[in-house]
Amino acid sequence: MKVHFHHFEAAISWYPSMLRVLAPVTYIYLNRKDRLAQAVSMTKALQTDVWSSLESNVNPTLVYNEAFIVQCLREIQQQNFSWLRWFKINKIKPFVVHYEDSVADTAGAARGIIELLEVQNDEPDQICLPFIEKLGDDVNLEWRERFERAEPDWESWFPSPDF
Repeated sequence: MKVHFHHFEAAISWYPSMLRVLAPVTYIYLNRKDRLAQAVSMTKALQTDVWSSLESNVNPTLVYNEAFIVQCLREIQQQNFSWLRWFKINKIKPFVVHYEDSVADTAGAARGIIELLEVQNDEPDQICLPFIEKLGDDVNLEWRERFERAEPDWESWFPSPDF
């Protein structure tokens, strides 16, 4: 199951014994190194309500909004720190997969997860994955450059977690 921290937190509050019922649970923490790229993508997705290439919006209205990108950066940072705090409190060392690494070497990332779960010798089922295209485009690059010109020290606002 893929879950953002605020959804996870709500589920645990709603059903406190959920993790005990689902046990054993293996945690795979998907992290994105490039927070600004993530914030720009999030800003676009929130404006268009398009979160993957399987969805569409015929006439997406996109407006550069520096404050909105900052808000998305803060939300991303809050979720990351909430996960890290939860893992630490619960003495869990998650298996970390960096988004950029999974894009560069999808087979390698999948192999790492297969080894983690110890299912190398399981007989595979027929799996048909939909073709998903990257949504990032020239708009992402333009907004990123514009943001970095306006806020050259933005990275210092958000210390990176140790992963």
